[in-house]
Amino acid sequence: MPHISTVSYQKTFNLGMYQSERIHVELTLNEGENATEALDTARNLVEEYHRKTTPVEPYEMMCTKVTEVVENNVPIIDQINSCTEIKVLESYKLIVRNDEVLNTAYRNKLIELSNPKQ
Repeated sequence: MPHISTVSYQKTFNLGMYQSERIHVELTLNEGENATEALDTARNLVEEYHRKTTPVEPYEMMCTKVTEVVENNVPIIDQINSCTEIKVLESYKLIVRNDEVLNTAYRNKLIELSNPKQ
């Protein structure tokens, strides 16, 4: 088997918000060193460097529940319930789409505003 003189490992990490980080490491092997072990070392170096330089895991930032997001200390559901115009209410459409409670509040308010009292 021929001598492998270098190994490299590269990984691209998703940072969220359409950003990513590519980390690459290349190791030079001496005669008799195991290439598989060197690749394991390279992978560990890349992973460790990423953990050390990325203070908050991207998926933790993206997994904040929509209902926890507030504007002026007013929960979103209260903002929806206080809408008096359909046009304003519609600005919440994308925010509520993946949350059953907020989506229900949105639909109920839309019905209420669509059928004004005579």
